[in-house]
Amino acid sequence: MANLPSGTLTFLFTDIEGSTRLWETQRAEMQTALARHDALLRHAVTAHCGHVFKTVGDAICAVFPTASDAVAAALSAQRSLRVEPWPASLRLKVRMALHTGAAELRVQVTLFYCREDNTGVCRIRTLVWRVPVEVSGDATAVSEIKIEGRLKAE
Repeated sequence: MANLPSGTLTFLFTDIEGSTRLWETQRAEMQTALARHDALLRHAVTAHCGHVFKTVGDAICAVFPTASDAVAAALSAQRSLRVEPWPASLRLKVRMALHTGAAELRVQVTLFYCREDNTGVCRIRTLVWRVPVEVSGDATAVSEIKIEGRLKAE
């Protein structure tokens, strides 16, 4: 645990758009797709100095020492997800949110039971997601982010 960042950190939260419907209509494809989704996101997170600290269903929560690392990981993950050869009937769209602020590490030992689809969690979470990538807290201090060759002023 000595490698985990502390102080002012940037958090990345992800969620597969429409996953409840996908689990209900394409369970076998989603089992395979979720494993690949998780591998792509974990790779993007670790390649940019981040650490996945929690997963809930198809959501991943990660922490980074800097906002620029988190933005780079989010963009890398989105690019990887976009070029992944998903089955024709299953094209995953993943929403991502970034938040920067002071945080402390709390170690907890937790037992967790999970259904493959976590439909209740997904439905509740859907109420708060509105855009593909959301930035809040001190991360908004980053005034320009280069996305797909364009500069977007925040």
